[in-house]
Amino acid sequence: MEGLQSGQAGRWPVMARKGLLIVLAIPMAAFFAFVGFYKAFAPMAELARHGAWTAHVPEWIGRPMGWTELVGAAAMALAAIPGLGRRVGPFASRMAVWLALSQVVSAWVHVTHGEGSALPQNLFLFVTLLVIAGLCRAPANQRGKS
Repeated sequence: MEGLQSGQAGRWPVMARKGLLIVLAIPMAAFFAFVGFYKAFAPMAELARHGAWTAHVPEWIGRPMGWTELVGAAAMALAAIPGLGRRVGPFASRMAVWLALSQVVSAWVHVTHGEGSALPQNLFLFVTLLVIAGLCRAPANQRGKS
């Protein structure tokens, strides 16, 4: 209790944001590192077999999307590291928004190819990425309290 009485109570919201960022960003970074690697390097037939939306677009669109996902994964992982959040937070936030928008494109491609079963995953990723974007932009990250 002494910590709460000595002014630590005001840090709970900051600590909760940091904790939530770690809980959400690390698994999402791992996911996007995995799928980004495959979109960037796997044979197109392999992507099609596993239902990647980039298998339905020209390779010159799909391959760079994989690289973008790898960069986004790295940014989210770095933003979750205490001490780095204020420096990479704004970039990680932009990357999370970009990846969220890519889920809209992914959903559209899946629907137009009769793959509606992918929509719940797209919705989950979209919402989670927007939450991560907001957490990376949180005032604590802007003021250097990461």
